[in-house]
Amino acid sequence: ASAALGRALLCSLLCADGLKGDETVQLRFNGDGPLRGVLAISNGKLEVKGFVGNPKVNLDLKPNGKLDVGAGVGQGQLFVVRTKQLPGEKAPSIYNSITELQTGEVAEDCNYWLAESEQKQGALAAGVFVQPSDGPGSGVTAACGWHVHLLPFAEESAISRLEQNLEALSSL
Repeated sequence: ASAALGRALLCSLLCADGLKGDETVQLRFNGDGPLRGVLAISNGKLEVKGFVGNPKVNLDLKPNGKLDVGAGVGQGQLFVVRTKQLPGEKAPSIYNSITELQTGEVAEDCNYWLAESEQKQGALAAGVFVQPSDGPGSGVTAACGWHVHLLPFAEESAISRLEQNLEALSSL
C-alpha cells in the first residue's frame, strides 16, 4: 500500500508543479483491486496529502522483483480534479477528467491521462522503495520522480531523441 500511495503522492506533486498557491490537482485511482482506491491531492505550494482505502494490503512482487502496484489498484478509472484561478475570476474554476486505468501502476496511468485528457506530450515517472522486512528499518526508505514536458515547436529530432532516451529508461 505504501508503494501505491507514494507513487500517487509523487505524481500529484509533479502534476502540481507550476500551479499557483491554492490551485490544486487531485488524483483518485478508483480501481477494483484490494487497495480499494488511492487518493492524492497537492497544491501550488507543493504540499501534498493522500490516503489508501485499505492500507493493510501487502503487495506481491512481480517477476522483475518490483511490487505489483497494478494488481493492488486493479482495473477502473482515474478521476482527476484540478482547480485553476483564471485571471479576473474571483473563484477558482474546477476541471474534471476521467480516464480508464491502463495498468494500475500509477505513473503509467498519469501519463495516459496527460496525453489523452490534457493533450500534453512528455513523460512522468515515480518510484518508491519499500524495505521488505517486518522488523526495524522496514517501510519506505526512498522515493523519487521526474516529469519531462515537450516545449511548443520542439524540433522532430529532439522529440525522437527524447523518445529514444525514455525507451532506454524503460528497461531499467
